[in-house]
Amino acid sequence: MKRKRYSNKLKAQIAIAAIKGHKTVNEIATEFGVNPSMVNRLKKQALDSMDDVFSSKQQKNVKAMEDEKDLLFQQIGKLQFEVEWLKKKYRASAVSISQKRLCITPDHPALSIKRQCDLISLSRSSYLSTIRSSG
Repeated sequence: MKRKRYSNKLKAQIAIAAIKGHKTVNEIATEFGVNPSMVNRLKKQALDSMDDVFSSKQQKNVKAMEDEKDLLFQQIGKLQFEVEWLKKKYRASAVSISQKRLCITPDHPALSIKRQCDLISLSRSSYLSTIRSSG
């Protein structure tokens, strides 16, 4: 027999009805089509976690996550700026295509050949033509 799944919204409605106490547990269970033990369990869960709703700890966690997100965006921006700067310098410098080819590490674990070529402003076809001609 497959277990029934209930939405969080329905669970909250059941717990609120049980906390209000206007109806018996059995009446609530019949109204929502659930087992009375589930009504009691949801009521207990709601009451046990009620203090978390008003907790400043949760607000501190949100603030810490926002601060971390801001820091990461700053780092991303800085890295993007540095990569663009490097690309411009490499394009403007007198580095020959053959020297650029030597910079490529074909079996690099994190950077594909395509990405390495992009970073040093070398067309992938220029790099691949040396492999084909030497192989």
